Amino acid sequence: MVHIAITGASGLIGSHAMQYILSQGHTVTAIDIAPLPTNICLAEGSIYCQADCTDFKAVEAALRRKPCDGVIHLSAIPNPRTGSDARTTHNVNVVASYNVMRTAADLGIKRIVNASSINAVGLLYTADSRRILDELPLTEETPRKPEDPYNPDAASRACLLGVIANESSFISGHEAFFILCDDLVFGKECKEIEEGFYDEAIKNGMDPDTVTAEELVRLYYPGTKLREGWWSSSNPRRSLYDTSKAQKML
Repeated sequence: MVHIAITGASGLIGSHAMQYILSQGHTVTAIDIAPLPTNICLAEGSIYCQADCTDFKAVEAALRRKPCDGVIHLSAIPNPRTGSDARTTHNVNVVASYNVMRTAADLGIKRIVNASSINAVGLLYTADSRRILDELPLTEETPRKPEDPYNPDAASRACLLGVIANESSFISGHEAFFILCDDLVFGKECKEIEEGFYDEAIKNGMDPDTVTAEELVRLYYPGTKLREGWWSSSNPRRSLYDTSKAQKML
């Protein structure tokens, strides 16, 4: 059994990550500026700390409450469409990240997972005319081309983690772009299927003539270099993201 600190524990991703960790018999220090969801019951040995991660003293106090074997940092403004001022987005997504990672390293915590985003390379909120990919699949080595306040924040967090990893000889830095957890939206999707919103989408998905991932890439990203052998007849719908290193590390 290990004890893990999770920031953003009240959020969509954080609450699910915490529930999974608890289900494996581990304990947590749940950190969030907001109260925990009412459906979450912390196991014996787990604690909740209400803290603003932009306040480094509050972060340190929370991480000192109980010795941690690792930290999972998930506290963030999730997208630039929340209406937040760009400066607020930066403070929450970058300053808070540095506070958590720097404090964890100073306390000798050897395992730090920092949530990144597919937008670290500049994708979703980039204008279509400038959304140019040099090579697929995307990896942590993909050049970053951020354009809005959210995208460079994601890239900055990865850079900061690398700096802290270099300063702390006992930490190995790594950035994972994209991990999909189906059950985060499964309930909502089932409801919409029941109400008939996705009838045609379901039919299309079962169509024997559905195109492969490689065909879509060649259609929408012509000229993009494709890694040889990434898509094959046995795996024609393989992701456009290579998360193999993340899977190995985590």
